[in-house]
Amino acid sequence: MSLIKKCYLFLLVLGLGCSSSLYAYSLIETTSNLLVNPGAEDGIAGWQSTGAYSVYSNATQVGAYGPRSGGFHFYSAGSSAANQSAAFSQTIDLSSYGITSTSTMDVGGVFYGYSTRLAYAALIVLYIRTYDNIGTQLSEQYYLLWDWPMSIANPYADVSYTLSIPEEAASASFVLSMFDGTYSATQYGMDNMFFILNDVYDESTPDQGPVPEPLSIICLGASIMGLLSKKIR
Repeated sequence: MSLIKKCYLFLLVLGLGCSSSLYAYSLIETTSNLLVNPGAEDGIAGWQSTGAYSVYSNATQVGAYGPRSGGFHFYSAGSSAANQSAAFSQTIDLSSYGITSTSTMDVGGVFYGYSTRLAYAALIVLYIRTYDNIGTQLSEQYYLLWDWPMSIANPYADVSYTLSIPEEAASASFVLSMFDGTYSATQYGMDNMFFILNDVYDESTPDQGPVPEPLSIICLGASIMGLLSKKIR
């Protein structure tokens, strides 16, 4: 085979090889709320209640506050023994989202409590943790949402936090940790909670068409030019 034919063949193979495309996914500026049943309207479906006392879905008033919206909120009456803890949590699957260095997550909700014992402590803390695809924890952030007796004058907290998110994150956990030191004299209320992603790519479905790489176009063009040149000769 002559050198010219070898060059033509090389250009053709290179062009076809480089024309493989990168698939672009749709950018989602803001997702919907990724929490299941964020306001207790479906009982405690989607949530896990663990520890010394349970969380329920009902309309029981907590101090001066009832459900934020709808007919129900998450409610707990604490523990009959002092210094007991409980948790209320949900795991969010992030595997269908492409996370980049600019992606963030918004978390929060409405949290409130009431106690008749001023000399004892009670609190709610929110933990946001992320994990990679084999379950290794990548990050943790926590926020004190409500505490007694420090919050007596303002027992109602409507909060929102924006956090960075590791690019390797495949799942996240939204965990409410409660502590009751009041011998069941404390009531907890939680409603309208949310977990939202910003600036992520939707990787759940293929894109509508391939987006060629610049190098692919150049290589393919070179192949076509080589074939045309061969035909002329």
